[in-house]
Amino acid sequence: MKIINNENGQEVVYVQKYDMMFIMHNCDSLPAALMDDFFSDIVIINGDNRFEFVRFTDPSEVEFFKEQDWIIDYADYKDLSEDEIKEKSMGVVDEINAVAQEFNDSTSEKQRAALYDRHELLNAKLDSVKVFLWYRQGHIHFQLPVVEEDNHMVYVGDDKLNKKESGIKRLAKRLFGRK
Repeated sequence: MKIINNENGQEVVYVQKYDMMFIMHNCDSLPAALMDDFFSDIVIINGDNRFEFVRFTDPSEVEFFKEQDWIIDYADYKDLSEDEIKEKSMGVVDEINAVAQEFNDSTSEKQRAALYDRHELLNAKLDSVKVFLWYRQGHIHFQLPVVEEDNHMVYVGDDKLNKKESGIKRLAKRLFGRK
């Protein structure tokens, strides 16, 4: 999942490490700034940190992530009902099936390779929609990014689930690392 935000007049994007892992394995051309910022050191992504967000500020990185239509945009899902989220997931399933049918009908190896890649990206998108639905239902938990705005801390994306806690409780969690 990605969250696009404007902070102090600068457009930034937050991307979950899970999606970064997928990018690492499946994207051929990445902005140089992204390679320097995220992939220059050893990166370990596991079950403990896969839902954490990474902040990107370089304009080439922001533009790159905005173009990745397979990474779901939090703004497109945050106000949807569970039924609407399920409808969106069925739309992705329909896309996956259409790409699979086109793959099966194709005889060009180049086209088949491109369709295979698109199929993989759509499966990743479907998985992200599933994770978002589970998050909305409370089956999984992760913290949305927190930024300073007008001299107080706010959740990027104005998430309703995270906002239920009082500011003191959130502060205690941050200070003492409790869940």
